[in-house]
Amino acid sequence: MSSCLPSCWGDCRCRSSANENTTSAPEKRTSTTTCKNCEAKNKKSGLGCRKRNDDTRSRDKRNSGENQEIVGGCWSGGHGCFITSMHPPKPKTACSICEQKKKSRITAETFCPECEEALCKSCAEHHKLSKISKDHHTIPVQHYSEIPTFVLKTEQCCLDHKLEYEMYCVDHKHPCCVRCVSENHVDCHNLKPLNDVVHNAKSSELLNEIEKSIDDISAYLETAQKEREEYVRKFEEQIAQCRKHKNLIKSLITDHLDQLDQKMEAELHTRESDYKVASEKTIGEIEKRRENVKKIADDISAMRKYASDRQTFLAMHLLNESVGKEQNAVYELSNNMEHIELTVNEPDITAVLEAQSLGNLKVISLPVDSVFKIKKKMKEKMATKQDNSREKRRQQNAVEK
Repeated sequence: MSSCLPSCWGDCRCRSSANENTTSAPEKRTSTTTCKNCEAKNKKSGLGCRKRNDDTRSRDKRNSGENQEIVGGCWSGGHGCFITSMHPPKPKTACSICEQKKKSRITAETFCPECEEALCKSCAEHHKLSKISKDHHTIPVQHYSEIPTFVLKTEQCCLDHKLEYEMYCVDHKHPCCVRCVSENHVDCHNLKPLNDVVHNAKSSELLNEIEKSIDDISAYLETAQKEREEYVRKFEEQIAQCRKHKNLIKSLITDHLDQLDQKMEAELHTRESDYKVASEKTIGEIEKRRENVKKIADDISAMRKYASDRQTFLAMHLLNESVGKEQNAVYELSNNMEHIELTVNEPDITAVLEAQSLGNLKVISLPVDSVFKIKKKMKEKMATKQDNSREKRRQQNAVEK
């Protein structure tokens, strides 16, 4: 049985139960959470059917677990049950069929990924003879863990409608359930039964192309790694040669640079000394003017507090003359002040030795042969696919006309 429950038939009678006994009357829902027909099937398939109501909705959400998801629904009888599924299913060491029949625990030998059932030797024989499962590919139980995880997690039913995939749309390259066909693929003329499409999938041209592409990529990566390692070795040799050349040039100009350094240091010392002397003189004049201005400000403050209006009026002319003198002195001081900004014009050191540079690094990016080859193959393959697609569309248009 697949990991999703098909649409319900009647009062909570699932399709799996109907296949076993289509004439039997529907089982009534028990006082627990599942009907009798579904209970045994649900136990072995990982499906659980809970009565959904306001009281249990939050509890079911907590108990569903992080790896569970709603994959189907049973709304018969007004109960609104929902189905959850665990991904990926874990194979049992005991035979699933025998456990369902409540026989003694029999060790399973094979596992059917399509039915998601572990089978003992006897049940495996019946499985091979059954009309429904005779084409199923079974594997030894111990090999189940070797199936890639992404294969186990591949959805086997429609996420939108929670129904099994039954058709395949060649135009959209996507499997469809019966409702998808009626809702989204009405105008598609290239629908095929999924069972016909998946037949001999392991020997299909697409899988062979994928394997061939993987082989090409692996071969390219191996070659590219060897080439890259060789390029790294050669590049390190080139780096060593460049450093050797650099050190040689450096040794030729070191003495001359020392002389230039001494000359520049002497000039810096002279400039620093002259600037400090001039700055100290200017700062002294500024401090003197600040003292005079402060004294005038103090006199004005005292005059406001203690002198009479007559005294204040007559003294204002003297104050105005003093302030005028200070303004003239400050103006003259500001005109004489200079701000010196010292920068260095970097000389062309190589020009000192009558050389244009220590040596220009010339970097040339070259295409790698293996990369070029694989890109060429990929372009040819893409061009072939595009031509095939155009031819198919042309044929379809001709048929429609």
